[in-house]
Amino acid sequence: MLARYAVILWTLGLLAAGEFALELRASARGFRTLLFGAPVLAAPASEGEFGPSARFPFRSRVAPRERRDGVTRIWIASASYAEHVRMPVEGIWPVLLQDELEARGLDVEVLNASQAGWELHRSVRTLRELGEAWAPDLVLVYQMSNDLDRIASALVGRAVDPEADLDAIPEPPPPPSDLDPTEVARQTTAYELLRSKLGPLVGDLRPQCNGREPGINAAAGARVEARFRGVIACGRELGATPMLVSFATAYPDPEQPLPPEFAAALRRANSLLSSEGWRRWVRLGDECMRRVAEAEGVPVLEVATALDGRPELFVDQYHFTPEGHHLFAMQLANELEPRLRARAEEVR
Repeated sequence: MLARYAVILWTLGLLAAGEFALELRASARGFRTLLFGAPVLAAPASEGEFGPSARFPFRSRVAPRERRDGVTRIWIASASYAEHVRMPVEGIWPVLLQDELEARGLDVEVLNASQAGWELHRSVRTLRELGEAWAPDLVLVYQMSNDLDRIASALVGRAVDPEADLDAIPEPPPPPSDLDPTEVARQTTAYELLRSKLGPLVGDLRPQCNGREPGINAAAGARVEARFRGVIACGRELGATPMLVSFATAYPDPEQPLPPEFAAALRRANSLLSSEGWRRWVRLGDECMRRVAEAEGVPVLEVATALDGRPELFVDQYHFTPEGHHLFAMQLANELEPRLRARAEEVR
């Protein structure tokens, strides 16, 4: 009976073995993989001081699940910009943010609910899965590029009527769980290698979006706004105060040439948008984020202004160097400190 399916079984076995070898290689090089998770690149200052672990699912300083009086719990909803598994955990900005706020006399716990590849949909799902148990007071949202990549996949290359009802291009529903076959496939190292290697080649065969098409921009903006509204609503459902954080990039000016290595990294991540188009969409995303924040009465923590246009603080267009992590944490602490002190006074 099995002989009938021998070719299929051998093929599946070879694919599985190939994926295992690719993941082993990627993990050894410091990348997160589906089977091995985040690599351990540096020993923490003391055993058990940092997560993630079975009891503490966040890449930040370990905090007890039980709330402590007088402590403000800050939830970070972000992606690889905050997780950054290729850096020691004590050097990433969510950990540095807690250290800095505590140095200023504020009692805080930072829960770094961030992971590479996550977009706002995944931030919402994580809040719903873990938020009630961990009960954050503040939800800080720092997201952008992954959402733009996914939106571009849905819109670029399609004919969009500028006069059409934007509801005619609805936001597709997010996968219900990480066990969704499409989501599992996206997390494999084989998929990531194919996307990063073949994506730019396929992109060369078709025109790239330069961020100037009014119809596509309007549809993309509507989706960005819907995503930010979703995470704001989810935070409020938990009784937390949402705050949006402005998105920082190394070369924000769409007209400015990008260094070849930065352009290549963008191309691997998103072959549908030109480097000019990607940067125009970041501006579009910022405008949408601020529009939603104003309508919802949510503050925007203006951190990007201190880092934008300073490539020495970035390893690529949007991931930070150690110095960038430090400066980002300091600027975020400056924005948060007066708000946290005012909140402490209200509690009294």
